[in-house]
Amino acid sequence: MKIGVFEYNWGKAVGGSYMYLGAAAEDLSLEHDVTILHQYDEISNDYMAKFLDLDLSRVRFRTIPSLEATAKISGTRNPVARFRSIVEEHADLSRDFDLFLGNFSFYVPSFNHSPRGVLQVDFPFKSYEWWHDFGQPPPRWTSPAGAARRLYRWHVWRERFASYHRILANSEFCQTWLKRRWSVESTVVYPPSRDGLTPAAKESMILGVARFVPDKKADVLVEAFRTLCDRGLNGWRLVLAGGLEKEWEGAASYIDDLKRRAKGYPIDLRMDVPGPELRDLFQTAALFWHAKGYGVDPDANPEHMEHFGIVIVEAMAAGCVPLVFAGGGQQEIVRHGIDGFHWHDPQGLADRTWDLIHSAERYGEMSTASVERAATFNKQAFINRFREAVTDLLPSSYPRDSATDMRNPVLK
Repeated sequence: MKIGVFEYNWGKAVGGSYMYLGAAAEDLSLEHDVTILHQYDEISNDYMAKFLDLDLSRVRFRTIPSLEATAKISGTRNPVARFRSIVEEHADLSRDFDLFLGNFSFYVPSFNHSPRGVLQVDFPFKSYEWWHDFGQPPPRWTSPAGAARRLYRWHVWRERFASYHRILANSEFCQTWLKRRWSVESTVVYPPSRDGLTPAAKESMILGVARFVPDKKADVLVEAFRTLCDRGLNGWRLVLAGGLEKEWEGAASYIDDLKRRAKGYPIDLRMDVPGPELRDLFQTAALFWHAKGYGVDPDANPEHMEHFGIVIVEAMAAGCVPLVFAGGGQQEIVRHGIDGFHWHDPQGLADRTWDLIHSAERYGEMSTASVERAATFNKQAFINRFREAVTDLLPSSYPRDSATDMRNPVLK
């Protein structure tokens, strides 16, 4: 079976969808002909092995032109002709494969043209109404012509998602918002953590791993650690590691601000950390902090919450006790008071951390529990869940002309 794997936003910042699609590609390549399609020249087996410890030596890599640059939707007013144009937009992306696995979380997905299509979603960042300008003044849409346009666009939307035979959400949090924002049903398949993370001799170190962008709230973690130090915490250090999006114009000033806040305290900022070094940090850190979602209205801006948080799982696999903000998908990972803590404000984070540092017995119990919990999200657990979710799409004997019988149901 020929399988195509595509992530709209492949780039330098290695996100959770890379591990999700990469692990799926690695497993599928054991039995099938897998090609990873990407728009970034440096994506390769070596690149994925360096950052994610994946072996994609059996996978082909094909660079494709930017989808934005090749957009050719017809501007005709004829609804039938325009619909056909939309359907054919980027058809070459999936047409040559027996199964197409794509991630379009930041964009409206292209129509799937393979006989089997799987859409994987990290989070529906923009709503159906946003994509169609339904927030404009009502007169635009309440006239007979406006009502007709609304019905037409809803039809296109339904058919677009129905062209995929399975939609996979990476958390229950994502699944809920897929219903609310895109009106589609989905199956939860949690992403995998990297293999081989085990506890080592622990140091007096708190670790945070996330891209250096404002919504990851590194500044909140720096201030919370400063609070602990000012309170009398000695011998501990905070290490914040993650990718740096150099294309972002504000990157330099953001890092300079973090360095200014950290000055005079045992705080280490590490950018673009390779996989082996990151593994060492996970295995030697005692505690893990995560702050994404703090200060966000989860109903108004759920896209700024943590949609799952695979780095939390990886930290737990290495025996770190996690302290995570009480919101988003990370609450599905950490069981409060059992294998970690949820916190609601930086003072609560500092207090929970202080108590845990000064209670060796409880720390030991929670560290053991975190390792056990992480096993439910490891790569093999992911492969089992992924294959269960798509098992009916994998056999080569699956008839092409029956694909529409299994189209993804769209809510009415």
